[in-house]
Amino acid sequence: MVSHSSLGEYEETISRSFTRSANLRGLLTKTNCPQAIKQCQPMFQKLLNPQVRDTLITDMLSLSTALQDTENAVAVDSSNECNSHPIPQSIYEALVTSLRITPPRYADFLSHLTIGGITYTVSSKHLGNSHVLLALNESEDLVPARIDHILQLRIGDAVKTLIVVRRHERSQVPCDPFLRYPIVRAKMWSTQLKEFEIVAIDAIRSHYAASHITWDGIPVTVVTSLSRVSILRYFVSDDLKAQILSHRCTNRSVC
Repeated sequence: MVSHSSLGEYEETISRSFTRSANLRGLLTKTNCPQAIKQCQPMFQKLLNPQVRDTLITDMLSLSTALQDTENAVAVDSSNECNSHPIPQSIYEALVTSLRITPPRYADFLSHLTIGGITYTVSSKHLGNSHVLLALNESEDLVPARIDHILQLRIGDAVKTLIVVRRHERSQVPCDPFLRYPIVRAKMWSTQLKEFEIVAIDAIRSHYAASHITWDGIPVTVVTSLSRVSILRYFVSDDLKAQILSHRCTNRSVC
């Protein structure tokens, strides 16, 4: 195993966060803790309590969303940067193509929204939270895209929330090595993005992690699903699943 003594940004962030949380936890237990901090103790406890901050709560919220209507599961809090502006022409043309009606010329542009306890943002606010996997067709794989805008349109008596995305082009790599290991849920996509496209919020499935590399001289983006709710049959063939369950899988590399 290769190791080195130099620390990167990732290690520094983890160390700093751990130290700060430990200092705050210790301060709350001291008798000379400032009164202002004591009054905020319930809020700090929620921040520091690992049983609240782990992924269990997020998973529970994600699962509960499957039992309710997606529109009702969307939350737009008061801190959202919601502003009504004229719709740019490129986005307006995409709306006409998607809705097949004449949309209004003005819309509320949101900075973020929450679906099933998970926050999704526009790319200008937080690039990582704008990376989403979309289910655009039941017969196709999930498609990675970037959220550039979140719109709220008043159509008749209803207010409709739509996202403006740019999908990744398919990679030109002749052989994707990640396809040999479907359980990893990683796939190579092109770094190029398509034009604006309007997508309903119920097409969002999860965030994804992106890593930009060069493979066989071709710039690609390796996309890995960050969904923590998965079912084995979606990612593994029936034959392989039977071998795993019967403990007869002897080949570690499945091609």
